[in-house]
This record gives sequence, C-alpha cells and structure tokens, in this order.
Amino acid sequence: MRSASWRMALVVGMLWSAGCTVDREVSIVVSDESLGFRCTALDGSRLTTRIDPDRGGCFVLDYVLLTGLPRCRPESIRRSCVGTCPLALRLKFPMAPPPVGTLDAQAYIIDQLVEIGGHSEEVAAIQAEPLLSRLTFVGAPCEEVSDDGFLPEDRVVGCVSSCPTVLEQTPEMEMDLDVVGGACDVSHVVACSRLGQVP
Repeated sequence: MRSASWRMALVVGMLWSAGCTVDREVSIVVSDESLGFRCTALDGSRLTTRIDPDRGGCFVLDYVLLTGLPRCRPESIRRSCVGTCPLALRLKFPMAPPPVGTLDAQAYIIDQLVEIGGHSEEVAAIQAEPLLSRLTFVGAPCEEVSDDGFLPEDRVVGCVSSCPTVLEQTPEMEMDLDVVGGACDVSHVVACSRLGQVP
C-alpha cells in the first residue's frame, strides 16, 4: 500500500515549434513518511526551534545543473559534478510562523508545503537540462536568504532532493532525504542543502 504524500504543482512553459507556449505542470511529491523535515539537532532537540517565531521561515527550491544523469545516491552526484555543479535557479516561498500554541511545528511545516508552487518562466528555460531539484526549509525570512550560494548551516530545518532528471521528460518528481539507517540529524540536512555544490 502506497503511503500518503503531499505534492506541490510547478507550472512550466513548454515552447512548441509553432511558436505557441503551453503551460505544463510538473508535480513535486514527498511522502508523509519522509524524514527530510523531521531531523533533529546533534543534541536530540528539534530543528524547528530555529524558526523565527515572529517572522517565520522560507522554503527554498533549488535547481542544480548536472553533467549527465548520474545515479540517485549522493556519492554518484558528487562524482558527476567533479567538484561543484552550478546553481541554475533558486525560487523562494515564505512561510508564516506557526501559530502560538502549536505543539507539532514539524507537522505545521509539512502542512504548509502544499501551499507553495506556481508558474516560473525561469524553470521553463532549463527544463531540457539534466538537473537536481532540492527543497530546503530555512528558519529565517526569505529576504534573509541569499539568491545563490550556500544556505546558513545554523538556520536549515529540513531538506529533500530529487534524483537527477530532465524536467521536460518528467511529469512528477519524488523528493526525499537520503538517509541510511532510518534516523537523521542536522548533518544530513546540511549535506542535502549543498548536494551537488560541495565536492
């Protein structure tokens, strides 16, 4: 039986030979059982304590261009990049802070995932390229998140990534956090948030 999942719809423009642009939807899918937004700090505390209680946080959707289509495992992606692969595009989606009295901030974050998405002409421009898609949640407002470069280690809360793919050939992308052993901590989240950009 397939587990429940949430999905966000990302609409990209498809340019046909006749010169007409038609919107095409690509779904990003994450299982409810994914550990990507449920990891802990090294001391066992929840990473959700990093969320700014007054200003909320930011979902950061990155597209990293790859050289070819390596296997899904992080080691294969790092070898393919031969150093670092360029960050082609970063989209940011704000999240309001959890309401006062929220007992499970992690569940609140996951519930908010369905609210992000939308149209992006920038995504359409790279839809024919081999790439890695990565979704990271940062416990700081989007205006404090850079438009490129690494995300701050002390503010990352959760992260999932896709297998290498080509968007124009992919109706949906499944995202997850690559964890061996069924448990994760902040080191896994930081590694995910930099996958493809760190040798």
